[in-house]
Amino acid sequence: MTLSLNRILSSLEKSYPEAYAESWDNVGLLIGSPDQSISKVVVALDPVSKAFQFCAEQQAQLLITHHPLFLQNIKKLISPDIHNILSIAYQSQISLACLHTNVDKSPTGLNWYIANKLGMDSLAFIKSSHTIPEIWYGIVSVSDTTFPDFKEYCARILPEDVDSQALDERELSRHNVRLSPERTFLKYSGSRSLLMNFLNNISHYSDSLRFHCLDSLYHDLPRSYGIGLVGELSHPVPFEDFMTRVRSIFSETGDFRLVTPSRSPSPIQKIGVCSGSGGKLLSSLPGDTDLYITGDLNYHQALEAKEREIMVLDAGHYGTEILFLPLMASVLKKEFPSLEVIFYKGENPWIRN
Repeated sequence: MTLSLNRILSSLEKSYPEAYAESWDNVGLLIGSPDQSISKVVVALDPVSKAFQFCAEQQAQLLITHHPLFLQNIKKLISPDIHNILSIAYQSQISLACLHTNVDKSPTGLNWYIANKLGMDSLAFIKSSHTIPEIWYGIVSVSDTTFPDFKEYCARILPEDVDSQALDERELSRHNVRLSPERTFLKYSGSRSLLMNFLNNISHYSDSLRFHCLDSLYHDLPRSYGIGLVGELSHPVPFEDFMTRVRSIFSETGDFRLVTPSRSPSPIQKIGVCSGSGGKLLSSLPGDTDLYITGDLNYHQALEAKEREIMVLDAGHYGTEILFLPLMASVLKKEFPSLEVIFYKGENPWIRN
């Protein structure tokens, strides 16, 4: 099965919109062209050179990773590692897409996946984010002969917080708008009030101007999202029995680190989960949490947990986030059953000694 890269990314955007991501993050398509044809996808945790090499060997056209290749603004590409990655990507025509904190914060993201594996119900975010801003879009078209003057006119009156882009046939089809010959199609997006005011201002510009649709960009998405989840098991489970379940789920972790309260471990029922690095969420956990599962806990965070009498299980950054691979595979295969999806697990940089 061959799909356009844009179609795959559009499908993932429905569950993990870039609007969920942290402002410092770098998600979405990082290398490649949206028009590229995709028949095989590799899912990995990190965009390392070995992952790209694996893609080349498997003749995969798309690498989807959890961690981004770049986080800071890049001004110079002089790192030999980055040069090697870009060389492999260019020579083998491999595109790179990243889904990071937009997956971490999604109501059906990585923490949700882990919580379901653990058997948790009554889920709530440990730390909720603000709801998605209400962004609207409108699509208009003008005749090709009118477009140059119309473009100049709009440049003078377009509000700073309203974005504009030209649309091709593929993008129009996503909005159920049919391409018409000898017409240029434009999409404007912004807050509802600014957008409506702008569209009203251009409505009398020319008889050739046509309005095609007006809608909310994220109207079908959950309006709340956040970091970490807290929930409960259907009944209390003895600590050692629950650890057997944990070891089977986080089988890639290796050695677990455990912060125990001064009292003997009680049966586990109320659980907090935050994949990756969740030590900063300790202060937001409910006081009656029986166990908090996360990774990358540092010394002072462990002391804080000890002081608050909260049992914390550090399953490692790699150990908790490697579950991104089966999550992505399940999402992709549900939408595109014939798409070939394979894993590159890489390796945990921390080794037993």
